[in-house]
This record gives sequence, C-alpha cells and structure tokens, in this order.
Amino acid sequence: MGADKKPVAMTTVVQFIMLAYGAFIMFSANVKAKDIAHSSVFIAGMIAVVSIFGIAWMSDTFISANKKFLVDNIGIMVKIAPWTFAIATFCISAFVKSQAATLAITLPLGLALGLPIPLLLGLMPASYAYFFFAFYPSDLAAINFDRTGTTHIGKYLLNHSFMIPGLIGVGVSTITAYLISSAIL
Repeated sequence: MGADKKPVAMTTVVQFIMLAYGAFIMFSANVKAKDIAHSSVFIAGMIAVVSIFGIAWMSDTFISANKKFLVDNIGIMVKIAPWTFAIATFCISAFVKSQAATLAITLPLGLALGLPIPLLLGLMPASYAYFFFAFYPSDLAAINFDRTGTTHIGKYLLNHSFMIPGLIGVGVSTITAYLISSAIL
C-alpha cells in the first residue's frame, strides 16, 4: 500500500458483504424490484428511515438551541433532589433518540454537579426513552407490521402501545441498577 492509500474500514467491508449477499438472494430467488417496493417490510422500513432522520435533525436543533437553558435548569433540579437526574436523563433521551448521545450529554453534567458515581451508574437505564414518542423506526415498523391492530398510536401523542411497558421497564431497570450500584460501590 502506498502512503496515500488506506485500508477499507471493517464496517464498510461488512456492508459490502451484506449487500452482496442480499443481491445474491434476490437473484437466486428471482425477486423483482417492484415486488420489493410494494412489500409491507420495505414500506415500513422507508417510513421509519424518513421519520428517524427528521426526528434526529429536530432533536439536535432543539438541544443545540436550548442547551444553556436545559443545563441550568437541570442543575438546579438535581441540586434539590439528586434522583431527579433520572428524569432529566429520560427527557433528554426522548428527544435525542440515542442512549450513547444521551449519556455523553448527561454524565459529564452529573459529574460536574458532583453527583455520586453509584447514582450516575444506577441511573443509566433512564437513558432509554426511545418509546416515549412512538416514532422510532422499530416502533413504526411494529405498528406497520401488526395486522391485528393491537399495536397502535392512539388518538393522543402519548397513548400508544409502547408507553406502559416502556415506563415499567425503564423504571424497574433504573431502580434495580441503582440498588446494585449502591451495594457494590
């Protein structure tokens, strides 16, 4: 390899292999492009892709435009009741739609506010709020795939099929993680 040439990244190689294998399956099964474009899986996937890009852009714009306000108010709230950091983490995650991005925002803030490490570790499950607004790709795909009509977005924004199971899962996980981290550390 010359000095100006770099090896292909492993993620790119994996994507090439996956696409090649997908093409092989299509050709060997004699699948037509129009059949794919009209399938429920493809339609659900495209709705999810368009939705998530719009939400990611909106979330980034909202957080960037209101960062000082959010940081100041979260700081006040956490100084009064440190456990409310879980609520702040959950709210940020609902807009950011990424656990890693949420933790990258909240953990340095928590450390700067002097929150104890066991509390920060225990509150990490609160960074999962994808389900809160039902427009994450997996939510939309589940709604589009469900032929029984039991998985749905309700008449109001926050009364959908994912709300109660999501809140129970995050609540129990956060409390359990806090108890474990407090016992270990």
